[in-house]
Amino acid sequence: MRVKKLIYIVIIIVIGLNFTGCTSPLKHEKPYNFYYTNLLTRDVKLENSFLGIVLDTNFYKEKTLTKDQNTTAKNFILNLHRNNFVTKPKDLPGKPPYKIYFTFKTDKYVIEVYNEKYVSVYPWDGSYPKDYINMDGMPISYNLYALCKYVIPR
Repeated sequence: MRVKKLIYIVIIIVIGLNFTGCTSPLKHEKPYNFYYTNLLTRDVKLENSFLGIVLDTNFYKEKTLTKDQNTTAKNFILNLHRNNFVTKPKDLPGKPPYKIYFTFKTDKYVIEVYNEKYVSVYPWDGSYPKDYINMDGMPISYNLYALCKYVIPR
């Protein structure tokens, strides 16, 4: 009788730990294709100031964004619509020429800037695939590739 109770207790503990761990076995798919961008948008709206750093991935040059440049990036993020989010494009370069790092009080995000058309968004410690964004139709003043080229000219 004691052995049966012990087995039941062990089974309940194992099942309980499975559902309370960092990654739930029930969540395998990304909730929607703009999941990370939605989190980034939340942080941009909640925090008045944040650190933005552009990295040229070819020469590993790095520049901190000014307040006005951060505003440009913020405007890009706030002007996105659902139709800007796409599945991973087949014609992406292997390596993005630029990356932009955004650091908030509690979160850190990376935007990989591939060209005038495509960027990807993900958090520093994400577990889902990246969000891919098509920048067609965005005002040129909000284009992140143009911003990166301005901050770190090639």
